[in-house]
Amino acid sequence: MHHDYSANRQSSQDGRLVLCVVRFATVVMVLLTTLVLAGRAVAGGIIKGTLPPIPFVTHPMAVSGNLQRWSGIAGVHYVPLEASLVHSSVPAVRELQEHPHAVDLKLCYNAQYLYAALDWQDPHPGVNSTPADDPAHWAQGGGGVELHILTAGTGAKALHGACWPIDGGRAVALMARKGENGHWFNPSKNGAAAAVAIHDNHLGYNQVIRIPWSLITADGKPPAARKLTVMADCAWSDLTTAALKSMPFDFGIMGSRHLTYSLLTARKELFKRGYMPSSSSWGKLHFGTVPAAPQRAASAQGISATAMTASQAKTPPAMNGNLASWPQKGFADFALAPAFLGKRYSGKIAVQYDQNNLYIAAHITSAVPLFNQMTQATQAGFWGGDALQLRLNDGLQSVNLCGWFDMGRHQPALTADAGDLKNPFLLEQGAKETFQVDANGQGYTQEIAIPWKVLFPKTGAPKPGANWRATFQIWWAGLAPQFTLDVPVKLAPPAVLAVHYKLPKSGAVTVGVFTRSGQLLRWIIRAQYQYAGEQTLPWNGLDQYHHPIPAGQYMLKVLYHPPLTLTYKLTLGNSGTPPWPTANGKGDWLGDESNPQGAATDGKWVFLASPCAEKGSSIIAVNRHGQRQWGVGGSTAPRCVSLAVAGKYLYALYSGPMLTD
Repeated sequence: MHHDYSANRQSSQDGRLVLCVVRFATVVMVLLTTLVLAGRAVAGGIIKGTLPPIPFVTHPMAVSGNLQRWSGIAGVHYVPLEASLVHSSVPAVRELQEHPHAVDLKLCYNAQYLYAALDWQDPHPGVNSTPADDPAHWAQGGGGVELHILTAGTGAKALHGACWPIDGGRAVALMARKGENGHWFNPSKNGAAAAVAIHDNHLGYNQVIRIPWSLITADGKPPAARKLTVMADCAWSDLTTAALKSMPFDFGIMGSRHLTYSLLTARKELFKRGYMPSSSSWGKLHFGTVPAAPQRAASAQGISATAMTASQAKTPPAMNGNLASWPQKGFADFALAPAFLGKRYSGKIAVQYDQNNLYIAAHITSAVPLFNQMTQATQAGFWGGDALQLRLNDGLQSVNLCGWFDMGRHQPALTADAGDLKNPFLLEQGAKETFQVDANGQGYTQEIAIPWKVLFPKTGAPKPGANWRATFQIWWAGLAPQFTLDVPVKLAPPAVLAVHYKLPKSGAVTVGVFTRSGQLLRWIIRAQYQYAGEQTLPWNGLDQYHHPIPAGQYMLKVLYHPPLTLTYKLTLGNSGTPPWPTANGKGDWLGDESNPQGAATDGKWVFLASPCAEKGSSIIAVNRHGQRQWGVGGSTAPRCVSLAVAGKYLYALYSGPMLTD
C-alpha cells in the first residue's frame, strides 16, 4: 500500500504564541518563560554495556537454565524502558511501573565454546508464538534474544544466533546464520545448545546459550586478539510495536526507543555523535555541476560519508516521492551497525540545487514509517519520532532545519530552529515537502524543496564550486520490538591457578589469599553473591600489587553472610507519605529547589506550588489531612509562581527571570 503526503503551505492555525497554555488534566499552567524541549535519545541509538574481561572457565558450563554456577561472574544489567514513578493513566506505562522489564547478560568461555547466560525480568515469561523454523521473525512473536557476534579482522562476518522460548517456555529454539545474507541453519549440529527455565515466581526466566568457536572464528579457537563485539537484540513478549506506539514521548518514559545517526561529518568517528552544534564537526557539501560519488567511510559499526556533492538540477525534481528520476550516483548511503543489524537503520540521501531552490531526497528504513508525535508548532520534530535534520553553514551563518510528518495534523512539517530564521515555518514561505511510504511498510521516501531566499535571504544560492559545511541527522522512532545492547568484550586469559571451596549457604561472599601468619596477599572476590555448593574461582597467582607470589603454602579465607538489606527509618525535609515517588502519584512532595510560594483551595483540596522542580513536582494537591493526592512536574525555573482556582480549573502563573546554577 502506498501513501502520499505532501504540502507546500502550512495552515495559519499553527499558533506561534508567546503565551503558552498547557493543560494537565484539570490543571492549566500559563508559562511566561521559554520552553525548551530536549531529547534524551542516546546518540547512536544503541545502549552501550560494559563488562570486565570475561573469565575462562576450567569446566564446561551446564546448559540447563540453572544459573548457580554463574553467580560469581560479572554481568551487565539492561533495562529497556524505565518508567519514572509518576502517576500515569497510560496502561502500558502502568504495566512497566508495576512489572519492571530487565535482563542481566553474562558471558564466559573455554577453549571450545562461548557461553551466554541471560536472567530475564518478564511478567509474561516464555511467551513467543514464533515457530522454531521461522527465525527471521522470531522477535515478532514474543520474548527472546538474538546475539550478533563479530571478531576483529578484515573480512570477518558476524555470527547471528537467535534463541527464543517455545511451547510456553517448556522448550527453546536456536537458529543461526553467518553474515547479513547468510541462510539460517540449526547450529546444534555444530555443538551449539540452549536451554530455558521459568522462574518460580513466573515473573522471569533464565536462558543459557552455548556457541562453539568454530561458528565464530575461522580456526575454531578463541580469537587471538582476545576481543569480540557482541550486540544483543533483546525482546519482551509485551513490549510489542503496538505497545510502544501507545507510550508517550514525554518525561514519564526513559529508554532507548528513539535512535539517531549522522550522515556527512568531518570525521568518521562522529557518525554516532548525535547533536553537533559546531559546524567544525560537519562534513563538506560541494556544490558541483554534475553528480559525483560521496566520500564514503564504512565499518562494522556504521556507514556514512564525510563529503558529498550537490549537483545542479537540469529541471526541478518532480516532488512525487519517486526517487527514480534523481541521479543515483549522487546518493550517499548510511547504516547504523550494519554488520550486526543489517539494514534495520539505514537509507540514502542526495542533494541537488538550482538558482531558486535547494532540493533534498531521502529514503529511510523504519519499522513504523512516519511515526512522529510532535506537531509543527513545537519546532521539535527530532524529539517525536521519524525525522530528518539538516544543518547548513555558508561560511557566515548556520541554519538548522527539521522535516517530519506531523501525525496530529496529518501533513508534513518543516521548521528551522528558534532564532535561525525570521519565520521558522518554511512551508508557509514556498517550501515543499513530500512523503511516500514503501509498499512493504518498512520505510519511506522524503523530498524537500526550500527556496534560497528563505534559507539565506542575504546571499541566495551558492555558486558552482562552493564548499559549505553541512550534516544530516536521521531520527527513528525506534518502534521495532528489539532492544539492542552493545557490549565490547575482552577475553581474560586462562587463569594460572584455580581455588575451590564449598559454600554452606547462599549469600554475599568474599574470598582472599593470606600468608600462614594472616597477612592479606590478594582479594579474589569481594561481596559477590554466590549460591550454596561447590565453587571455583580463577586466580592468576599475583598479589594485590600484581607481583607473582612465591611458591609455598597459603591460606584461603572465605567469608559469607546474608546479603545486606535496608530498613527505612525516616526522611528529612520531605513530609510526603511515603517521601519518595510512587506510581499512584501520592508519594513524594513538592520541588527540590524552592519553598512553597503559591496556595489555593477549591474547598476540598489545597493546592501548593513551588517555582522550580528538577526533582519532585512543581504543583501538588493535598487533602484535608495534608496527604498528597497528585502532583505535576515542571523543569522550568522562574522565580515566582501564583495559583488560582476558577470552576473546575486550577491556574498556575509562572513569571520572573530564570533561576540558574
